[in-house]
Amino acid sequence: MSEISVITGAIEEIAGRMDGISPGTGALHGQIQGHASAAADTPAHEALSGLMDHWAAVLPHFALSGDRLSAAMRGAARVYDQSDAAVGRAAAEHGQR
Repeated sequence: MSEISVITGAIEEIAGRMDGISPGTGALHGQIQGHASAAADTPAHEALSGLMDHWAAVLPHFALSGDRLSAAMRGAARVYDQSDAAVGRAAAEHGQR
């Protein structure tokens, strides 16, 4: 017989760590933007400006992905808990007959 063991507390803990992706990404973007002006009037300005534009477009998607993954993990942990409780109730009812 197969067995699946899910430690929902561990899933919640990982989801909690993932909650830091969005604010961390925003902070990184702000730091990078602050340093982008350092390349002004240098040969690197155009390349750095292009890189900053790319980061500005990509970072919000990365942050949103982290938020969605965290929410999905929390939802999965809830469903595992609910399923486990339902199996426990069914087993208890079956044992009482």
